[in-house]
Amino acid sequence: YKITEAIRTASQRIPDRPYLIFTHKELDEYMEYMKNPEHKALFISSYRGAGSEGFNFPDHNARAIFLCGTPRLPLTDEIKEQIKYYNMIDAGLGDLYENYSAMIPVAQAFGRGVRHDRDWCTSYFLDSRFEQYQKFLPKWVRDSVDWNGRANWLTKIKQAIDFVNLHHISKINKQ
Repeated sequence: YKITEAIRTASQRIPDRPYLIFTHKELDEYMEYMKNPEHKALFISSYRGAGSEGFNFPDHNARAIFLCGTPRLPLTDEIKEQIKYYNMIDAGLGDLYENYSAMIPVAQAFGRGVRHDRDWCTSYFLDSRFEQYQKFLPKWVRDSVDWNGRANWLTKIKQAIDFVNLHHISKINKQ
């Protein structure tokens, strides 16, 4: 949740910020606000949290997704036992299980903004650790990521705003 507040604070420094910011606690307000296709907003949610699973964000509801951090499994006694069991079967298998399990919600979040064949969205990994876990992601995700991008996350937010604005203008011009 600290990253949520950091993004909210940092985005306040973007000049002429043309959007509102909502967190996972304001999901209903976000969905109501976004009923107007001209509205722009930033919705921030954590992996496996409210707003990250089971919700549909089609069309203008999600035009850019920023993935921060790796969503490790909560190390409950049950998970620790599973990891221990897999490591008894084969050394390192427990780590493989843990890494793969962490990347499932990443792949889900990555695709959250594209819900049909005419929908579009851009997604950004804001954590360099994703590179070491890319082998656990589906091929369509791996193939669509620029793994060499080293811009800081504020620069990526500005790039996403430019991308969304440009794409939105081109859609209007085609109509």
